[in-house]
Amino acid sequence: MKKLMICAMLSALAFTVAAAGFDRFRTIYPFPRRAVYGEKNFPLPEGVVLYVDDAFSREKFSRFAADLSERLTVRFGAPFRISAGGGAGAPVRILSDRALTPELKRRLESGGFRLDRLPPGERRLQSYLLRTLEGGSAPEFIIVSPGEQGAAYAFAALTQLIRHENGIWTIRGADVLDWPGFEMRMGSAAQVGGRDAPRKRQEDSFVLNGLLLRYNYGKSGYPGDTACHTFARDRYLKLCSGYWNRPKGEPPLKPWNWSDPKVNQEYVRLALEYASKPGVGGYFWHDVTDAGWWYSYIDHFWSKRDGLDRKNYPDDPSPARPDAIRFKAMFEALSRQCPGVDVIWTVPVYYDEPQNDGLKDVKNFREYLKLMGTTVPVELKKRFYVMLEERSPETVDAYRHYLGGLKMCQYRYTTLWAGSTWDLNFTEAKRHDGRTEGYFYEASDLIGLMAAQYLWNPDLPTDEKWIVENIAPRAAYELYGPAWREITEYFRLNLNVKTIGKETNAGILSARLADAEKAAKLLDAALAKLPDSWLYARYLAGEQRKRIGEYRKLVEKGLEKSRQSIPLAGAKFTSSVRGIGDLKKAALSGGKAAWSSGRVSGPHRVEIELPGCYSLNRAVVKIPGDGGYAWRNAEIAAEVHGNWKTLAPVRGEHELLAEFDDVRTSRVRLVFRDGWEWAKNVRPDMILSGIYLYGSEVKPDPPGVARLDGLWYFRLDKDRRGMGERWFERTRFPSDEWFRIAVPSHFESSGLPGAANYDGQVWYALSFDTPKGWGGKAVRLRFEAVDDEAEVWLNGKRLGLHTKEGDADTTWWEEPFSFDATAALKPEGANTLVVRVDDFTLDGGIWKSVLLHIGDGPGLYSGK
Repeated sequence: MKKLMICAMLSALAFTVAAAGFDRFRTIYPFPRRAVYGEKNFPLPEGVVLYVDDAFSREKFSRFAADLSERLTVRFGAPFRISAGGGAGAPVRILSDRALTPELKRRLESGGFRLDRLPPGERRLQSYLLRTLEGGSAPEFIIVSPGEQGAAYAFAALTQLIRHENGIWTIRGADVLDWPGFEMRMGSAAQVGGRDAPRKRQEDSFVLNGLLLRYNYGKSGYPGDTACHTFARDRYLKLCSGYWNRPKGEPPLKPWNWSDPKVNQEYVRLALEYASKPGVGGYFWHDVTDAGWWYSYIDHFWSKRDGLDRKNYPDDPSPARPDAIRFKAMFEALSRQCPGVDVIWTVPVYYDEPQNDGLKDVKNFREYLKLMGTTVPVELKKRFYVMLEERSPETVDAYRHYLGGLKMCQYRYTTLWAGSTWDLNFTEAKRHDGRTEGYFYEASDLIGLMAAQYLWNPDLPTDEKWIVENIAPRAAYELYGPAWREITEYFRLNLNVKTIGKETNAGILSARLADAEKAAKLLDAALAKLPDSWLYARYLAGEQRKRIGEYRKLVEKGLEKSRQSIPLAGAKFTSSVRGIGDLKKAALSGGKAAWSSGRVSGPHRVEIELPGCYSLNRAVVKIPGDGGYAWRNAEIAAEVHGNWKTLAPVRGEHELLAEFDDVRTSRVRLVFRDGWEWAKNVRPDMILSGIYLYGSEVKPDPPGVARLDGLWYFRLDKDRRGMGERWFERTRFPSDEWFRIAVPSHFESSGLPGAANYDGQVWYALSFDTPKGWGGKAVRLRFEAVDDEAEVWLNGKRLGLHTKEGDADTTWWEEPFSFDATAALKPEGANTLVVRVDDFTLDGGIWKSVLLHIGDGPGLYSGK
């Protein structure tokens, strides 16, 4: 009777329709493949009963309903209850596609929302159709799915359209046809804080990831925490146990003891131990050798096998036969004894390219993969995935081919766990759409929500501006609710604890220190807005706040190191005028003595020949007296490659300051044009009572060598426009298109938007002056290493291409190469160097030094 009354209440209230005036977040996230949102908000009672088709589990949907009711109650601060068990006439119905009458199917498929558009296979079981049907006494909300998992996703999506406004619960009408981009979507955010985290917070994270974000796998499960596994699995989030399980025992069992029967027995035992726990959804196995590369597996493991292995496998060129025995035993045991558990398997050589004919020993590599493919029982193949790390779609296709058609999963690293917020390359998911069955982002927090968007629907734009304006706020709202603005602004700052520790440029560090202060304020404001009951969101925001503290300490440490006071006692001081007083004594006096040029017309110059080669970034000049006199027009310059380069103006009162990008030099010049006094009278005399230079000592280059390391211009080229638009002919690099990046470095670690985990083409550019006296000499341009390939232009003239094409050497990306630059280098003045880098996988960029040298470059060496 009570259920009937609630349904009647819904019918009565539905006559009143609120006009459209939706907030920007009253839509479904992740964004559906096709969605038409209505112009009406329909009132709801404080409780709704839904009908669940007999094809689906009412028990499970009752749990889902309780989860989502609690989420809505907490989010809007008003009680709301959804329950399962209504009759077939209930206004909210969840139906199997096999339960539709012809008339209902006709109504549901009007307007192009056809069920035959849903994809085949496992993805179809996760797909759904949601329609809002009007015309009767009350609107009907109908969910149709071929599978129970898809119906659960649709139910969660429907609740995102509900709001509590002006004391009334309302729901926005919508028509949606949706399906996932990958049948297996993984994320490491499934269980936040470990098994010892508060149970309620873990459950909040499961509901968010399993239903609202539509992950169906999570990596961070624990074998002993069976309650968490069961809770997650009931919400269609399968937690994986296992990962890198090394056999243990006496005597010690090593990965290359292939002939020891205890090893295989131990692998089987471990697999069953992890996979047979209640609620475990997947067994995640990562190879114990972690060799990654084929040559490493052969050279570092197989070639070092013990005497028994050599006796049993004397002529085998690889561990293919013993590995096949081990894997077959594991997989057959899992297939027999754990029929509800999926297997995610990392092949021991997951970094190589089977399609590369130039790969060393590629024939044996391919034969190894073919044999490994035969170890998976037929009955296990439907729930078996091969995990590859950071591979291109072409390489994934090659592994699939040689492994006999097994399903593939692409693994992408991010460094969000270390504090970053902009660390995903969303174009990668688009490249794998339709070619890879599974996808896994090592991510959590806001980046996890954004990853979920592209794992579900890779069709959306991937340019940074669109993501920041559309996806980031929507994801932030879904997780952080009232604090979405602060979290979105924090996201834009892109602070990364992992990469900032490598930064040495004082200017960049100073800017990042200001960003850290802003981030701390934003996160404090977010925590102030989040209610205490938002356990999951408060935990994540609190963890980010802690990392910002770590980030700031690293920045301050880097600044301290980069701004060490350079000892000037051994330096040589000279001036353009004789002056009054001892120049060096005044410079080293710390304000206790003074030197003056006298009142003679300038400009005046003070040159300092340093006791060694230094990377400078800051200068301070003390002025004597009570402030009645100051420098007005002055600057600091440094000698670089024999040419004097202006670095920055020298400004301030009492203590003048100049800050600039790091520059390598052994000679510095202060240039004073005029000063002034409080009476605003211009004065020609240069007066100082102390000079301080800051930076760090570096190894000097030998004669005939000019190092081009430092800040370069940098730009991603996702659409490969650079060649067509002839970027190699440019001499100007506007800041709205080009960023600044340190060379040498990997661009993935730069913190620049879109750079982390990016694979593809990027461009570098640098303007530099021809070293003094080099005109007319034979000059070469040398790159100590570029990852992966590079094409180089100097002043618009192509110098050459460094490529791995046909190169059987697996270390081409760390080898030096050079080009003749004699004809392209200007005899004097400014030059423009442009480099197009093509990064295939993993780290990329100009990651070692760039050198210009005369002839063979005597005394060349690598490193800073």
